[in-house]
Amino acid sequence: MVRRIKINFLGAVLLLLGLTNSFAESEFEEVIYLKNGEVKRGIIISQVPNEAVMLKTADGGIIAIKVADIEKIVREETKTVPLETGKTPPPTKKQQPATATGMNTITEDPLNALKMSGPRVGLTFLTGRSATPRDEGGEWDYPMITQIGWQFESRFFTTEGGLTGLTEIVPLIGGVDQNKFKPSVSFLLGVRSERGSEFAVGPLISLPVSSDDKINTSFIFAAGMTKRQGNMFFPFNIAVIPHKDGTRFTFTVGWNMAGW
Repeated sequence: MVRRIKINFLGAVLLLLGLTNSFAESEFEEVIYLKNGEVKRGIIISQVPNEAVMLKTADGGIIAIKVADIEKIVREETKTVPLETGKTPPPTKKQQPATATGMNTITEDPLNALKMSGPRVGLTFLTGRSATPRDEGGEWDYPMITQIGWQFESRFFTTEGGLTGLTEIVPLIGGVDQNKFKPSVSFLLGVRSERGSEFAVGPLISLPVSSDDKINTSFIFAAGMTKRQGNMFFPFNIAVIPHKDGTRFTFTVGWNMAGW
């Protein structure tokens, strides 16, 4: 309880600091004191609630700092030292700049700060032998089945150009509209561009639910587009699954939220 109150209080402080940035961005800065003794200075430009804050440093770089690592945040007046005429400024320690883009953000700890997940719903269209009606010996009443499930996403890197590498695990339940329960899970490796277009490939495993069923495996090719609104991400995807019984096409939509 104490930890939750502390995190929520810190979130309120970050919100107030963010609201005042536009009024005093050139005269004040945030000083973030970390629990390990380090001190970070800059302007807080955004935050992932209860997860991380994005700090823009004096050299223009953007870093992510986890809320759990923060001891306190103080707003101070920016201190500048006038230079004597003809003197050059003293050299400063060069920091490795990070890049914030519309879709992806480089952080100091991308594995923790950029884990995301969310629900998925969609439709799968069957072709070939897999589309054979049940009254003719097939598995389904008609060659279109619903899908509902969840996507677990982890981002592993982001380049300066905004290209992000990611892995996805997508368990789905198919066929509830036809009074059936057909579970499957996909393991995908892919990339997403700065503008949100993405491509991924990986194995798809259909799991048995009775003694008459057997495990079926396929390889999935998926592509799509993700739109971002604040900390919410809305993916639209199409997948092609070649199979000996007929190629399947799956369309899914949903949403992801940072920190889930």
